[in-house]
Amino acid sequence: MADSLTRPIMRKRLILLCLFSSILAISRPTLGQVSRPGEADTEGRIFTKISVRTGGRIPGSPAVPRVSLLIVADKGQRQELETNDAGDASLWLFPAQYRLATRAPVTIGDRDYSWDMVIQIRAGSARITLAPNNATHAAPVEASAMAQGAGASTGDVFDGDRVPDLWSSVTLAYGAMACGDCKSVVGGPSGSIGAGKIISSSLLVGLGATGWIRSQARGTVSVASLDARVRFYPAPANRFFFTAGAGVATLRGNLPALGRKSEFGPSGFVEMGFDVRIAENVSLTPSLMAFAAKSSTFDAFILQPGIGITVR
Repeated sequence: MADSLTRPIMRKRLILLCLFSSILAISRPTLGQVSRPGEADTEGRIFTKISVRTGGRIPGSPAVPRVSLLIVADKGQRQELETNDAGDASLWLFPAQYRLATRAPVTIGDRDYSWDMVIQIRAGSARITLAPNNATHAAPVEASAMAQGAGASTGDVFDGDRVPDLWSSVTLAYGAMACGDCKSVVGGPSGSIGAGKIISSSLLVGLGATGWIRSQARGTVSVASLDARVRFYPAPANRFFFTAGAGVATLRGNLPALGRKSEFGPSGFVEMGFDVRIAENVSLTPSLMAFAAKSSTFDAFILQPGIGITVR
């Protein structure tokens, strides 16, 4: 009789124990899981880790704790955080371009350092190390203290009007030119330069110049323009872009049949390219540009693949 009563109770206990063990086994990996820099969550945010070290990424480099940091998004949203005792701070950010700065100078040795830089957050690459070798500003401790007394701290830059973010690019290319009166397509060296303001991680505006020249024994023909331009990144994390611009061109020729001529007219171009990061804020940029110019008696269309350097 006793066995018939105790067996159902023991069976229930065994079932409950199995259920509890299963739940514990399922939850344990989740509880013990640690996100790594560059990993994305279900919302598309990237786990970002910021470290402050006295020797950069050198293994065993001493950490700098309690550093107050500020991260600003394109639309002005701010996040404040502080490094822990291990010199690390972490947060989740959507893939985009951000501004990272220290709120106050950081003393390392006998010098004060501060950082104010643009960072690009994307999947697989979201670990930033701040160290003396990449500091934006460095000064002896006494000089830094005087600057702070005058209100020139890094944090103050964010509290008032800040200097606009700038970009620049230089491209070397080889262009093939066709024109209305030309019997064939001719080639020659070409190039483009540009500089301006970063409006957001997706939009850059500025001014630039584009030129092409063909020189040989029978004469020289050249096309050059000054323009206003806009560069657009549809997905900033992917670094692919489109550029368009319009301006005024000079068309020059020095040919035996026509003599020396110089004319002015409207010009425009479209371009597509891709930034390949090679250093902090520096990218190698292959591109393809289609450039056109027209005067009262001459028109030119130039297609020029090129390779350049973009700094932003």
